[in-house]
Amino acid sequence: MNVKKLEKFTLFVLLIVLCGCGLSGDEALVKNGLMDFNKTLKIGQALDNWEDCEEKSWKSGETSNGVRFVEFSCVKNQLSEYIASFKKSCLSNANCAEYFNEQSFNLQKVKKTFQWTINQDDTFQLSYTDHRFFWYDGKYLVDPTTSSKELENAYLNKISYNASTEFSHNDLQDKAHELTNLYSRAKYDESAEKKPEVSQVQNMSDNPVIQNIESLSGKDSYAILEHIEYKNNISNMLGRNYELFKEGLSVTSEIELKGEYYFGAGCASHACSIHESAFAIQKDTKQIYVAILTDGEKVIYFGASTTEELPSVLSAWIQERIHE
Repeated sequence: MNVKKLEKFTLFVLLIVLCGCGLSGDEALVKNGLMDFNKTLKIGQALDNWEDCEEKSWKSGETSNGVRFVEFSCVKNQLSEYIASFKKSCLSNANCAEYFNEQSFNLQKVKKTFQWTINQDDTFQLSYTDHRFFWYDGKYLVDPTTSSKELENAYLNKISYNASTEFSHNDLQDKAHELTNLYSRAKYDESAEKKPEVSQVQNMSDNPVIQNIESLSGKDSYAILEHIEYKNNISNMLGRNYELFKEGLSVTSEIELKGEYYFGAGCASHACSIHESAFAIQKDTKQIYVAILTDGEKVIYFGASTTEELPSVLSAWIQERIHE
C-alpha cells in the first residue's frame, strides 16, 4: 500500500469513528458505556440483543432546563400468548379465580423504559426506569421504579413473559392479585398510545384572558400556578387535566419572552421526556395556550382548535416531542 492509499484509508477509518455509525454523541456514549454491576457487556450490546423485546428504540435529547438524557424503550415480547396461558391456568384454580378480573387481564402491551442522564463531564448514570402498561379498554399506567434489577435481567437475556411457564398455585394467586392491583391504579387516556396525529390531539377553544404576565417574566415556570388568577384560569381551562399540567412543572426553566409570547416549560420529577408541560401567553392579549406530554408519546393541547392555531413556540415544543 503506498502512502497516498494509506492516507486515504486512515482518513476513511477516522470518518467512520467520528460519525458514530449514525448515533448521536450522547447515545453513542451510553451504548458504548459499562454498568458497574456487569462490565462484561457494553450497555448497547446487552439491550440491543435482549430477546425479551418485540420492539426496541433509542432516543436522546435535552430537557427544558438543559439536562441531557438518553432513553431506551422495550416493548415486551410474547405478552398475548402469556396472558392467554395465564388466564386459562387462573380460571382453573379456585384461589386464583377469586382475584380474576376480565378487564385487568385484557392487557394490550407492556413497555419497559430506561433513562440515563448525562453529566457535564460526559459521565452518566441510570436515573429513571419504569414499566408502562396499556389495556385494550384505553387504560394505562406508568409505574416508576428506582431498581436496576430489570436492567440486570437484560444483561442475563431473561424473558419476562414466557407462554410455556408453569405456574404454581401461589404464583397464580399472587400474579392475578398483582395484575388486578395494577389495573385499579391505571387511568383512562383520551389520546391514543401512538404518537398523535393532529386529529388525535385534544383541544379546547375556550381560551381565558389573564393579566400581568410581565410580572412573572424571569421567574420559575411553576410560579404561574402560585398566582391565584393564573391558577384559577388554567384550572378552569384544563379541567381534570390540571393536575397533569401541574405535575409536569415540577422541574422547570424560567418564564421568558420569545417573540410575541411568554413561554414556560418543565417536566415531572425524574420523568423528563416522559411527562412534561409547557405554556405560552400572548404578551398583548394575555391569552394562554397549554400543552402536556404524557407517557413520553402523547400530547394534549388547549387554547386552539388545531396545532396550526397554536403559537409557533408551543407548536415547535410539541413537534420536538412527537417526531423524535
